[in-house]
Amino acid sequence: MIAAPSVSTTGMRGPAGPISVRVATDLDAELDRFRAGVRPISARVATDLDASGDADGPGDFCGRRSMMLIMTATTATNATSAESTRSARSMKSAAGRAVSAGERVDLTGVSETMLLPLHARAEHTLSARPRFEDWTAVDLVSRLDYDFSEAARDRLMSGGVVMRTLTFDSLVSGFILTHPETTVVNIACGLDTRLHRLDNGRLTWYDLDLPDVIDLRRQLLGEGERRHMIAASALDPDWPEQVRAAGDVLVIIEGLTMYLTQDEVAALMDLIATRLLGATVLIEVMPHFFQKYGRERSVVATGARFTYGCSGAEEFCSTVAPDWRALHDVTFGETIARLRPWLAPIMRLPMVDRLSERVLVLRAPRR
Repeated sequence: MIAAPSVSTTGMRGPAGPISVRVATDLDAELDRFRAGVRPISARVATDLDASGDADGPGDFCGRRSMMLIMTATTATNATSAESTRSARSMKSAAGRAVSAGERVDLTGVSETMLLPLHARAEHTLSARPRFEDWTAVDLVSRLDYDFSEAARDRLMSGGVVMRTLTFDSLVSGFILTHPETTVVNIACGLDTRLHRLDNGRLTWYDLDLPDVIDLRRQLLGEGERRHMIAASALDPDWPEQVRAAGDVLVIIEGLTMYLTQDEVAALMDLIATRLLGATVLIEVMPHFFQKYGRERSVVATGARFTYGCSGAEEFCSTVAPDWRALHDVTFGETIARLRPWLAPIMRLPMVDRLSERVLVLRAPRR
């Protein structure tokens, strides 16, 4: 378990304007609260639903009902965690780069982009009314020797990460409700911390990414009895050999496809289909418009660029996953509509739907 810093600088922006760095001596107490075993709200809701039997059925595991309950409960939790909010908002600001405890970051290109969602989750956790809490991300950002100033200025990117996190968290939680002992493979994991937020104590979790990313991840987070790391490209045909799964398999592919070519996406789906038979996959895709014209300044600054776009499940299955079965096509607009019900009519407009990033829920063939 990583030690909490007593004083840290992070390169963030807050709800009241730029606070390029948040510093708090009482961050120790907040991190202790997290490490003491306080379960994330999504895990608490999942447990309550499982105990009451009021869970979505196996055919609708993605948890549209659980998504609503999770978000409703998260809002309610904000009122009961006023102490945490006051502590976060009381953090003082200072100027300069992120100061580390020795963990220097030396990444470029697509690998470097993994730091952007980490910062966005940490920043959201420290906001006035967070929809989720990720104190592991706060801790990691405070420990990394990296200039997060560009990420702090990119509001388009950070807002998208919040929507993406809420969408994926609800889908993963919904799956865990009906498959509590599943094996999860998190492809292109970066510094993702979803297991810390959603763990039910029974999952087996594999984080997969390029060797330089996994080296940093091992240094910061380590492995455990149920938490494993695989240092390999997602397109390496040998990585599935390291996955030991006796039952259900859930594959998460978040924030990756937009950096691949269509042929590479097809190769990845074929690899999963042939090596992880019957696996369920949650995969994020970017609409063609934003793939061609979208410019997230923090992504551009890393030298990475978007190379693949997709309009939805129908196009995806017909072009890169012909033998797969599409179960759900969940847009970020649905998440926005649940957070802001008055925006629901706008989110349902065909043009808005086409322009929304989405998570496809797919089932691999059982060959």
